[in-house]
Amino acid sequence: MVRMASRWIEVALVGRPHGLGGGMHVQPLNPDSDLFTDGRSIGIGHRRSGTDGVGDADTAEATGVEGSHRPIAGGAVDIEEVVIESARQTPRGWLVKIEGVDTREAVAALTGKRLFVRRDALPPLPEDEIYQADLVGWKVQDRQGRSLGTILGFFDNGAHEVCVLQAASQEEVLIPFCPENLVELVEQQGLVIVEIPEGLPGIEPADD
Repeated sequence: MVRMASRWIEVALVGRPHGLGGGMHVQPLNPDSDLFTDGRSIGIGHRRSGTDGVGDADTAEATGVEGSHRPIAGGAVDIEEVVIESARQTPRGWLVKIEGVDTREAVAALTGKRLFVRRDALPPLPEDEIYQADLVGWKVQDRQGRSLGTILGFFDNGAHEVCVLQAASQEEVLIPFCPENLVELVEQQGLVIVEIPEGLPGIEPADD
């Protein structure tokens, strides 16, 4: 395994071992992902907590308003580059074998880590979609034109996607990032317009 220092996109979670020969269950963020192919170089690692800002990796969630893959908010990442020896899709995800990982014990040591690909390895999207990773740095406004902040990243809270913003005060603000809250993406301006639920922490009520 060779240590890399580059921008990566998170695409999957490593699950439990499969069999005795180094196979692993992999749960992709996008169930329709076809990124796991024999011979592909990928990254494997975990988020490093306790660091400021968004790390060296994002998550590849397509939006706009469809798709699935996300960016990591808060925390850098430790990633090593590996090569997929073999991969096959199953009804519950993927079974993947990584070169040099040859025992059940070796896979168990990787369980819970994330898999990453480089941004330029992601497939092109339809014109009405954009990867969430590409929204980092965009400005966010509400329907009234109030500036809410700049996108730092995204995470899944178990119920829905959450967008992490850096407000003008430099504080982090969390807003739901769901189809019902997403009003418009203005790509030419790098701007996301959202509908903010009433009473959201960190957001001042709009004037009537």
